[in-house]
Amino acid sequence: MKRLVSRLFTPGEDKPIFIILATAGFTVSMMAPMMTLYVSIYHMGLTPGLLDHWLTKLIQNFPFALFAQIFYAGPLVRLIFRTLFRKQLATQKHTSALAA
Repeated sequence: MKRLVSRLFTPGEDKPIFIILATAGFTVSMMAPMMTLYVSIYHMGLTPGLLDHWLTKLIQNFPFALFAQIFYAGPLVRLIFRTLFRKQLATQKHTSALAA
């Protein structure tokens, strides 16, 4: 994901919200089709109607997955990691401030 996002945005130059939204968009655009396909195969098996079922469910799941990633899962995970790695982040900020 970082490689795809770094092609569009430059950390430090672009606003962080754009980088966060692009990362969420790329994550959902890769995960939602794969997870929907897995669940469709799990429930239906390899049947002739699989493609129609998969596309229907993907259209239903994708907007919710993107919404949930942007407003719930992403902020929760960032909060957890900021809390767990507070000491390392403070050291990193201090070191980068000294280098500048």
